[in-house]
Amino acid sequence: MDSKELEKENQRLKAQLASANQQIDYLRQIIAGQKEQLFGKKTEVIEKVVSGQESLFSDEQLTSLQSPDLSVTEVTETKVIKAVRHHSKRKKSGQRTAFFDSLPQVNESEPLSDQTCPNCHHELKKVGTKLVRREVCVKPAELYCKNYPKFQE
Repeated sequence: MDSKELEKENQRLKAQLASANQQIDYLRQIIAGQKEQLFGKKTEVIEKVVSGQESLFSDEQLTSLQSPDLSVTEVTETKVIKAVRHHSKRKKSGQRTAFFDSLPQVNESEPLSDQTCPNCHHELKKVGTKLVRREVCVKPAELYCKNYPKFQE
């Protein structure tokens, strides 16, 4: 490369750098304005006056408004955020019992080890049954409910 090409390349890179710096300054100004809008004062008193803008009040009214006996009230914005809690739905009662009742029932009972009365030594008779527990059992490709009754004495 000769010196003219290097100078042109240098000028092009300088112009590119200048435009990038200008864009960075512009973006910094935007960020500063956004920060001021978010975190700046939130009052009714406007401190910035645009040049050339006339006042709505006369000078006498402005001085009376700025008297020390008047107080300036500050307006603050508050946001109320409602926290929504998501509760899981409760299952309806009786769902498990209804499911068990829909399955084919198989009763399994364990015979008593001693079928004589410990007091009078007579043979015990079946009076009634009470369901102790239920469980769902799976046969390959088949469901059924196994009931375990307890004999009442």
